[in-house]
Amino acid sequence: MKLLQHITLAKASYGLILLTVVFALSSIALSVVTPVLLKQLVDSLPTHTQVPWLAIILLASAFIFSQIFAELRWWAYSNADENNFTQHIEKILSESNDMSAIRAHKSALGNRLFISTTLFTFTPIVVEVILGSILVFNLMPPSYALIYLSAALLQLSVGVLFTYRLNPIFTNTRELEVAYFQALSNDDREINRLKLPIQAWYQGIKRINMMRTMVKTTSLIWPTIGLIIINVLATKDFQLKQMSLGDILAINTYLLQSSTKIDMVSNSLRDAIMARNDIFAAFKEEKT
Repeated sequence: MKLLQHITLAKASYGLILLTVVFALSSIALSVVTPVLLKQLVDSLPTHTQVPWLAIILLASAFIFSQIFAELRWWAYSNADENNFTQHIEKILSESNDMSAIRAHKSALGNRLFISTTLFTFTPIVVEVILGSILVFNLMPPSYALIYLSAALLQLSVGVLFTYRLNPIFTNTRELEVAYFQALSNDDREINRLKLPIQAWYQGIKRINMMRTMVKTTSLIWPTIGLIIINVLATKDFQLKQMSLGDILAINTYLLQSSTKIDMVSNSLRDAIMARNDIFAAFKEEKT
């Protein structure tokens, strides 16, 4: 079974999806320039006899509107999602007349999560990290950039590695969940005694939550080490007047933003895999 055969994008949602992309790109652009505006503000302070209100307003506006556009992105997509969700269920039921309501609903939930994760979480974050890296690396010496890239790659690699190691648990837990509710809704449930007990499903969820905590903790070690090393080097360069205070603040602001975004990329990848597993679990009965 090919995944894309069971992904639905309703034509009625195309306009809203386009609006979502516009809001996402606007949020990304403002988020990326925020550290640079901070640098310009801080570096201009010694030359100003009065408070540089214009620079402060620009910095505050960039930050606030980046958050506003990010929220508007989800508002636009949530409206598009209603069309996708409804059309997906209609499509599934028309193709599989005997599919239960629970499996059709589970497939539609997987469709919703997969689209929102890949198009409106994973992709925008990747674009933001790339653009931000290009822009902010102009503020960093090559050695800083190398340290940051190494830490970022380690952080991302740990997240991705653990995600694929967790995939069998994701798959089994999602299939147990669908099968459990399938059995629960069966008129014959008194006889079959819920062949897949709820305890097995709960145990899978507990294992996933525990492993997620371990992944997050392990992933955050690397950007923290990178941040410490870069700040030690930046302090020395500042004392030698090879770097301004604005440079240091801009770099730190971007590194903190970026480490959060990379962590979100790993989470988005896990969500995409879980969405795929929801869809596969919904159709598992048809394959047997």
